[in-house]
Amino acid sequence: MKLIEFDGRIELFNADIELRVPLTWFKSITPEYESVYRREYDGLVHRVWREPGNQGTGPVPWERGDAIIERTEFYRELYDAYLKEQAQGSSPSTVEEARMYVHDLITELRNEKEFSEFSWQGRSFQADRDSVTRIAATFAIALAGQLPEPFAWQDVENQMWECSTAEFIEFAQALWARNARLFAMTRFHKAAIEQLTTVEDVLSYNYFSNWE
Repeated sequence: MKLIEFDGRIELFNADIELRVPLTWFKSITPEYESVYRREYDGLVHRVWREPGNQGTGPVPWERGDAIIERTEFYRELYDAYLKEQAQGSSPSTVEEARMYVHDLITELRNEKEFSEFSWQGRSFQADRDSVTRIAATFAIALAGQLPEPFAWQDVENQMWECSTAEFIEFAQALWARNARLFAMTRFHKAAIEQLTTVEDVLSYNYFSNWE
């Protein structure tokens, strides 16, 4: 079980059910939720950042967080219904509605890119959430100098890539750097949206550019 809030989105994990939704949507149906700059809660640890670089802690157990995580499937059903309604409904009629709409599209695109395959030195590797968690754990072992050598990591074609400790550290750092660029471009595009003053300009904004 886990709840993560970061960069304008909420992510919920409960058993085999996962959900990623825009924070604006989540707050619209759960107004009592107190949003922060970043939050990570898994029932045992509760990390809270109220501003960048300022990490604190939250209550454990956190009853509200536990209740939210328990309702992951319920939220997913609501969000699926919301997306269907949006697809069938009319276009945003105000600048603020248009901004929220495009913000959500930008976040969805970033998530798609963040968890897509990662290409490095002519190979492609899985970079979904589970894979990134394993890479991070192995990265910590490598930094501690405890990675067995020779070491091998499986690519998307189920071929084993043999590498040294230094090579694996370089690989992991390259993945972190890619994801950092994706988050930077997310902030760039969302900031650009905020400068637009008409519905037409917001909806026609090209947020597909400059990601690579």
